Amino acid sequence: MVTKHPEHCSRIEISHIDQKSVVTGSFILKPLKIFALEKNNACQVVFSNYGGGFVEGDQVAAEITCLAETTSVFTGQANLRVYKCDNGIPSGQLITGKLENGSTAIFLGEALVPHENSIFEQAQEWSLADDAVLLVADWFSAGRVHNNERFIFNLYRSDLKVLIDGEVKIWDKFKIVPGESNVNAPSAFGSHSAYINIFLAGDEALDKIVVLDNILKKLYIRYFDEDNIRPKNELPDMLGSYTKISSQVSVFRCSAKDNAYLQAFMKELAANLESFLGFNPYSGKV
Repeated sequence: MVTKHPEHCSRIEISHIDQKSVVTGSFILKPLKIFALEKNNACQVVFSNYGGGFVEGDQVAAEITCLAETTSVFTGQANLRVYKCDNGIPSGQLITGKLENGSTAIFLGEALVPHENSIFEQAQEWSLADDAVLLVADWFSAGRVHNNERFIFNLYRSDLKVLIDGEVKIWDKFKIVPGESNVNAPSAFGSHSAYINIFLAGDEALDKIVVLDNILKKLYIRYFDEDNIRPKNELPDMLGSYTKISSQVSVFRCSAKDNAYLQAFMKELAANLESFLGFNPYSGKV
């Protein structure tokens, strides 16, 4: 797993100035690159990567600081590809984020697509003030499925930890080694090849949490209400659940036959976020 070394860590700072959220500090190391966009009163940071993905041995570490009262959105340009590692050297990334009082961050990203024989490990850790709000998506595809590359990578691991006021509220871990498990088992992926976990963190009494919770509930009804899915004797192309874990955490889990279904789902989520943000964070994406 990639570890954080300050001398090899990219940094992004977002501040609230003149009623707007703007990037006031950035130090970006290759292979990471960013584009900062001002959108209404919010700031959108678009992550990209030299070469279009992770090659063998690439290690990315980034610290994100969202100062008080900021609104930030983090997205990617395209699917994040992980290329094969002929020498067995893993690639990975570590993202650490801090959300100060009254700040909001929405981290959507893009699907991670591991190629044949790739090894990739990633971790995210977010620390929130007690009145901050975080919506974060962890999105994975089993590979270039339409090129007959389905679960033929060597290893994929993803850890997500969220702390609120110093206490751990989310610690979600996922690891898959296709060579050591039956990925087609009904208890694993079955015929599905993509999944996404969406976590909403923040006090349920906050107005922002109420709005975001209603957006996610609307999507759940739209995609997964019993009246909208196939008969029970047929496997749906998508499966999903939306669960309130505690007064500070809700989780949306979704899997699909292939990534195209989740791309449509995420585009609809982004369109619904326009009422919250004042803009569609996926606007312009094909």
